[in-house]
Amino acid sequence: MRLTRSLLLLALIAAVAPARAENASDALLRTLQPQGFVSDYAGVFSAEQKTALEARLKDVEAHGGVEIAVVAIRSMGGGEIDDFTNRLFERWKIGKKGKDNGVLILASIQDRKMRIEVGYGLESVLNDARAGAIRDEFMLPEFREGRYANGLMRGAEGVIAVVAPDLATVPPPANPPSTAHPQETEPMAWVILGLTLAIIFLSILSRRKRSFLWIPNGSGGWTQSGGGGFSSGGFSSGGFGGFGGGSSGGGGASGSW
Repeated sequence: MRLTRSLLLLALIAAVAPARAENASDALLRTLQPQGFVSDYAGVFSAEQKTALEARLKDVEAHGGVEIAVVAIRSMGGGEIDDFTNRLFERWKIGKKGKDNGVLILASIQDRKMRIEVGYGLESVLNDARAGAIRDEFMLPEFREGRYANGLMRGAEGVIAVVAPDLATVPPPANPPSTAHPQETEPMAWVILGLTLAIIFLSILSRRKRSFLWIPNGSGGWTQSGGGGFSSGGFSSGGFGGFGGGSSGGGGASGSW
C-alpha cells in the first residue's frame, strides 16, 4: 500500500508540475555542448586542473575504451538531478555505440546536487551501490568544503578505479554493504506506474512544443529566467569530436551537500 500511495503522489506531481521551471531546464539542456571530456560551465576548475583532467580522461578513453564526461554547471534551472543528468547523457551520447560504456559525473553548484550516471554497458561493473560509494567517499566530503574541482577530479578517479582498474591511480571505494531484495511489487502499483509514465510522456511532448520559444537568437549564449542562469558566450569546443553514441538506462547515484 505504501508503494501504491507513493506512485499516486508521483502521478499527481507529474500532472501539476510548473512548466516554467521545466522549460528553463529544457533551455539549458539544448544549449549545453561538450567542451571535451571536461565541461566547466560553473568556473570551478583552474586552467591547470581542467587541462590535467582532460588529458587524464582522454588517456582512459584511448587505453581503456571508456568515455567519462565531467560536467559542472551553476544551476539546472529547476527539475530533478536524476532526470537532468540522464537527459544530458542521452543528448551527448556518452560512451561507444553498441557498448554503452560511458559515465557522466555532474555537479550543479547552486543547487548543491550531484549525480554519477552510468551507461548500460557498465551497470554490472559500476552498479548503483558502487556509484554511491564513490559519491560518499570521494566527492561529497570535498563538495561540503567548497572544493568542487577536487570533488569532481576525485570522483573521476574513483570511477576509473572501478571501470578501468588497470589505469587506476587510487584504490576503488570500499565495497558497499549488500542490500536485501525488495518486496514484490503489488499488481495495482504497476497500473499506477504505467499511468504515471504516460502522464510524464505527454507532459514532455507538450513542453517540447512550447520550448521553441526559448531558443536564443544570436551568439551570446542564453540567460535563464529566475536569476539562476549563466552565460555560455565564448564557448569553443577546440578539437573535441564528440562522444561515441552511447546510452544510459538511468543507473547510478545522486546526492546533495
